Amino acid sequence: MANPPIDRAPALAKINAAFIARNPDYIAKRQSLRDTLEDLNSRMNALIAAHQPRPVSQQISLEAQWLINYTDDWDRAAATLHRFEASLADENQNIDQQPDGSCGPGCTEFYRKLEPTVDFLQSDAVLRPQPGHELTLVPLAFMQQLQDPTFVTDRLDKLRASTIHQTGRNNRDEFGSLITSLTQLFFKSKLKRALDRHPEAQFTVSDPSFTSLRDYLFRLQSAVTGYWGPSYDFDGEPIEVQDLSFTFHVVKYYSDGGHRTDLPNTAKIVDTTETIEAFVYPNGLKPEAPDHGPPPLFSDHNNYDLITMFQQLWPNTTEPTRIKARAEIENLLAWCLSTSLQGDGFAPSPDMSTVNSYYYGVQFLLVAGFWPQQPPFWTTGAPPVPAGTPPAPALAGRLLTKFKADVNDGSDAAQTVIATLSAAVGPTA
Repeated sequence: MANPPIDRAPALAKINAAFIARNPDYIAKRQSLRDTLEDLNSRMNALIAAHQPRPVSQQISLEAQWLINYTDDWDRAAATLHRFEASLADENQNIDQQPDGSCGPGCTEFYRKLEPTVDFLQSDAVLRPQPGHELTLVPLAFMQQLQDPTFVTDRLDKLRASTIHQTGRNNRDEFGSLITSLTQLFFKSKLKRALDRHPEAQFTVSDPSFTSLRDYLFRLQSAVTGYWGPSYDFDGEPIEVQDLSFTFHVVKYYSDGGHRTDLPNTAKIVDTTETIEAFVYPNGLKPEAPDHGPPPLFSDHNNYDLITMFQQLWPNTTEPTRIKARAEIENLLAWCLSTSLQGDGFAPSPDMSTVNSYYYGVQFLLVAGFWPQQPPFWTTGAPPVPAGTPPAPALAGRLLTKFKADVNDGSDAAQTVIATLSAAVGPTA
């Protein structure tokens, strides 16, 4: 990337202008489809709240959202919305492997099939099955070409720069999702163990695949910002966007829990993070504005991504860089404990469920070293907290009681919240 950091508003204005150049009615048509999607999502969420799961419907909803927000293929978007509506009547929905090996029965686009499949491959059902419940995987036929390193880098390179006026497609979502899936697939030791354990899946993570993707991503990293992100060509005007989500996933999955410490430009990543603190996500840390009132200064979700990224980078950072990172972490920790923390819960960001609000608040505090079971990576002794902050075990107990009584929905995220808070309370939890 050649240009300095850019905020979301000017980048989004250029993206919308490119779509409008193709279709003057673009904004109105997109809003109409968004309204339909919102209505269907409300109906789906009501079913889920009534303990009638709709996992396939959720996949269809996300594909419709991508088509509406990142393309102007209105016919396909409308057809997907019709498929979404019809799926709500299906009471027996399961995310099982399909004949092609994918775990995306609600998906038609390759990258949307790949994402849940990669999640499935590192699940307990695959890696740690209960006795008598061992799985035999369906061959991963739909992703066989990903074993060819040249195919992988060529596919990523075709998505790297969006030419919206010419194609009617903003590649950001697909490009970012593929990077997230591929970095897990080729960099995470956990996934390699899963595939080694299940040769019947017929997919091998080879050394050339690892090296090729690593070298490609290192070349893709901005020499100016240290970040990764999408690029755009607005009729001859190139723009390269730093993206917190892209960068978080590359850093997290390449580092693989601290096993690798050779990521380049770590000091620039920290410097850029300081610059984009007031930029709107995904270009920065600030969440989008809600329908009413000003946007919050931060969000626990974005802060969790950032502190996890710093944690992975820490072994390979210099002391001057660490000083800057410490100041940033202390600022985010103070915000979480004094502003996001509200009674026995956390303030939600727009469109975030209550479960996820707890999840990201609790996990941010875990990585920051506030909970006693995990010491802080960024400072010695107890992390500095605002005056009046309750002791960690007492606060964990309050949060746990409220969560179990009023919030727990049995999801994986909810179980993680309960396990983290229970460990923070101690053996009486």
